[in-house]
Amino acid sequence: MRHSLIILFCFSFSFSFLSIFMVHGQSENEKSKGDSFLFSFIPGEADIQATYGNNSIEMERLSRKIWPVMNPLMDGEFHVLIVSHIYTETGAVSKTAVNTAMWRGNTVRKYLKNKYELDNKQISFYVDRSGEWGNSVHVYLLYFAMPEFANKQIFYSTDQSVPAISSSLKRYAEVPYIYVLNDPDLCVDDEVFAYVVINNKADLPYEEGAMLPVAPPTQEKVRQASEVVQPVRTEPKIVRQATVDVAPEPQAQEKRSAVYQPRQEATRAVQKVYPTYQTANLTVRTNLLPWATLSPGLSIGTKGAEFKTGAIMPNLELEYMFGGWGSVVLGGTYSRFGYKSNPDNLWGISALMLEPRLWFNDDGTYCGFNVGLQMKYGNFNVRDNEPLGHGETGQFFGIGAMLNYLQPISGGWAFEAGLGFGTRITFDASTYTRDYNTQVSETVDNFSLTHFMLNFRLALVYRFGFK
Repeated sequence: MRHSLIILFCFSFSFSFLSIFMVHGQSENEKSKGDSFLFSFIPGEADIQATYGNNSIEMERLSRKIWPVMNPLMDGEFHVLIVSHIYTETGAVSKTAVNTAMWRGNTVRKYLKNKYELDNKQISFYVDRSGEWGNSVHVYLLYFAMPEFANKQIFYSTDQSVPAISSSLKRYAEVPYIYVLNDPDLCVDDEVFAYVVINNKADLPYEEGAMLPVAPPTQEKVRQASEVVQPVRTEPKIVRQATVDVAPEPQAQEKRSAVYQPRQEATRAVQKVYPTYQTANLTVRTNLLPWATLSPGLSIGTKGAEFKTGAIMPNLELEYMFGGWGSVVLGGTYSRFGYKSNPDNLWGISALMLEPRLWFNDDGTYCGFNVGLQMKYGNFNVRDNEPLGHGETGQFFGIGAMLNYLQPISGGWAFEAGLGFGTRITFDASTYTRDYNTQVSETVDNFSLTHFMLNFRLALVYRFGFK
């Protein structure tokens, strides 16, 4: 066939390009040790307000980052660090301020557990008394395993009286304080902060502590107004704003305030099937319809609808995913076989397909619905011997929209169904007759056609890096 070698060369070149791009993307990701997210709190408040500060933006950033690495999180390869900050102008830190920091840390942890189904073994917690980020909580998504010494406990009192707070803090063997350092000697290319966990005694020099390298904060340090000192037995003022639905964790022997009660609205259901850590960002699929001798398109022209069948048509599609929301599919089809039990019949086709896609879910799962713009180019040679020796050959170009739905099955395996519509232009085409005695074909007539097409896909899919 006239363009088979060209199509196969383009297919091979495109696959090589995607492979190089994929490896490059991995190498860049490997340089990062973590990502940071800063959540702001109203002074005196322990609820996380989705509409306060940049919280909504940070929640969206966190969602985009955490879903693709959920499997390593669940396996203990990665972990989450929560650091609750205390604002101070004098350097003195009250027990009330420490308790509020604990309460806020638990609020953030509860948010992570409700939304992402994490549990305490994936989350460590510390309190920072430096005053660098007052009335805020940092969430660090760290791309390494949690150290054995890391603190996982959060104790706090909803009763704001000094005796109740003191009793709560006594539940710690050592209050989990952490130091924030911005020492050039501890940084890598000025891009890494060092959180230092002090063991047993808070006044030990940091060299004697345990250092955790993490990614730098994404926001500028902003000093906020001083925390309002709460009178004895006074609850935090409740501001009636939109909140993230978070309920405090049950605590043994804790007295609940009769005034302050966390919001109890139903939270959004959490997806049970986690998106996975993608090691390759590559999917391989094949359309089962051509293997079953069915043409993946229904031609609608002046002669009505025509659904052609022929010989088996081996085909392969490669898909590269990026950004958690986009992908591009490159596919090829080649067939040159007899059909209808007649050795003189010929079903020959070679085609190259390109389909950029936009996924409805942007969480990195790459499942469910997606929409694509499908473009095809190829050539054909079909001889059906009705009448004897009659055949058609030419080139074609098609373009159309596709709506696809991908359903994971098990491991990396999945099924995908698709329906689309578009047009197909046949050009540089001709009919011919073939003399089987001389093995010579003679052109009878030249033609070109434009057809409306309904396109179909029923594909078996394997997704590398998905479990």
